[in-house]
Amino acid sequence: SGQAQAATYYLSPTGNDSLNGTTLAQAWATFSRAWNTVRAGDTLILADGTYRQRVAPGISGTASAHITIRAQNDGRAIIDGDTTGDGIGDMPSPVSLQTSYIDIEGLIIKNGGRDCNNSTQLCYTVGETLALGGTNNTVRRTSTYNAHPDINSIVVSVLGSNNLVEDCVVGGFGRKMMYVFGSGTRNIFRRCFVAWQEWDGREFSPGNWPWGDSIETYNASGNVFENCIVYGMTPGPG
Repeated sequence: SGQAQAATYYLSPTGNDSLNGTTLAQAWATFSRAWNTVRAGDTLILADGTYRQRVAPGISGTASAHITIRAQNDGRAIIDGDTTGDGIGDMPSPVSLQTSYIDIEGLIIKNGGRDCNNSTQLCYTVGETLALGGTNNTVRRTSTYNAHPDINSIVVSVLGSNNLVEDCVVGGFGRKMMYVFGSGTRNIFRRCFVAWQEWDGREFSPGNWPWGDSIETYNASGNVFENCIVYGMTPGPG
């Protein structure tokens, strides 16, 4: 019944929140407007362009009626956490899935910012670009790049359970590229290309330099990595 009632809505960088969102010509402009309407089973299509907005739905789908957020054209809808244009993210977790049964498809996500506000002290809290803290979410055909270059940053961070990440690219700068920690259990990662490239760590004690990782599972159990390619850093358990 959830699927029978499903609707499709549109978002565009040139949209208008006063419209009804039901066609590309009537597209909304903001995710906050979309979350007021989108429900389990619905699809939100993102038109080509750059969105300097945080994607953090406070709603969930269901096991039989996921909420889908997808690019109209794969790789042409970009979620960018750099709102100032200086090349460094200032938006914490540009995509953050803390709820359940959300599907993300075909997006580029980049430039995660800091989660702490004091730039004059060591920043030991995590800055993420894509954060999966919920359960039963799916991320596919998505490229995620660049966490903060100086803090304890992670490009793809997973603390939730039963999530699926497949057919992905994860790379750029950050302390860790793809990281599963603690409460992250029974997640599956398949057919991903992961490339650790750079991290400065000027606000985080570097320890055994460069103290970075491509893929790491740390104090987490039951996670599966299959058919992935790693470039630049050896994967390992923490």
